[in-house]
Parts: sequence; C-alpha cells; structure tokens
Amino acid sequence: MSGLTIALAEEIGNPNLFIGRKQELQFYLCWAEGTKNLLSRSQAILSRRKKGKTALVQRLFNILYSKNDPCVIPFSRRCSASVTASRLREYHPTRLGTNSSRN
Repeated sequence: MSGLTIALAEEIGNPNLFIGRKQELQFYLCWAEGTKNLLSRSQAILSRRKKGKTALVQRLFNILYSKNDPCVIPFSRRCSASVTASRLREYHPTRLGTNSSRN
C-alpha cells in the first residue's frame, strides 16, 4: 500500500480492504505494460453484480496513476447498466435475448 496515491476514490472504502484478486490485478498490470508497445488488445470485465469489478478497476487506476508513467495514462468512465446492456445487444443480439440481427 505504500506509495499508492488514491487519485480515484475506491468505493470499497478503506483501501486496505481490497484483498484477493491478485491474479486478476497482475493480469491487468501486465496488460497495461503491453499497451506501451501496442501488444495489448481491448479488454472487458464481465461478471454478475457485487463480484468486485469496480473495486478491481479503481485499484488498477490508482496503481497506474501512482506509477506516473507518461506512456500509460489511466482514465475511468462509468456507464449505467441499462446503457451497457443495450449496447451489448447491438453487437451480440442472440446471446442477450433479442431476435434482431446486424448485417
């Protein structure tokens, strides 16, 4: 925890409460390093509610911000669940229970 700047408030509350997720966090830290050489592709974190997605993204943001690396600039954007679901239906209509299709 030492040297970590909390630039984006973590909804989990006390940053010391962030536990586990070491494997996932390490994956995304390596992914962020790969973006410098255009080796990483876009990622989506999908899971049911209350599984720690937001906490993971907020912690990743704060770690990357604390590194102060000019090649990796973290940013965060929050979308409502209804907007996200409707956008996903546009690209994966059969998986999300709609009969429309894209050509």
